[in-house]
Amino acid sequence: RTPLGLYRELVRRYQTGEVSFKNVAVYSLDEFYPIRRTEQQSRNFRIHDDFLRHVDILPENIHTIDGSISEREVSDYCAEYDKSIRKIDLMIIGFGEQGQVGFNEQGSYAKSHTRLVELSHNSRKTQSSQFFGLENTPKMAITMGIGTIMAARKLIMVVTGADKKEILKKTFWGPVDPQV
Repeated sequence: RTPLGLYRELVRRYQTGEVSFKNVAVYSLDEFYPIRRTEQQSRNFRIHDDFLRHVDILPENIHTIDGSISEREVSDYCAEYDKSIRKIDLMIIGFGEQGQVGFNEQGSYAKSHTRLVELSHNSRKTQSSQFFGLENTPKMAITMGIGTIMAARKLIMVVTGADKKEILKKTFWGPVDPQV
């Protein structure tokens, strides 16, 4: 939900001829697991519906995480996805209620790469309204790791909501801590 305003503005600028996305490559940050791309709760469904289908980005430049990959293939899939990420010039990323980026929960390793993670109860609770209740909310997700995110040349953090004020202060002005 965090980048919706940004998506709307980029679509508006594309429609008025101010920008083009023909030379842009997109890599998705995370995806629930397991989930099919066609499910409305899928992160990939959302970015396509809210942004990508409205601009001139080339289909071959869209790289999204497959949340339907089999469990026995997921580790190799994550390693290949991470390897496929070429230089990221600009990463635009949201900031979760507990200070997580992507689905990198508290305690995530700073040099982590794309991997399957277990979602915390709080993350699942936050997402549960999209899934019509906590019992329907996935317990796992595939996420780009902190090490991969931090390799971007430029990072823009989008933060919305007064409820994130304290965790934002801890994250940006507090000591470096694996819990934040």
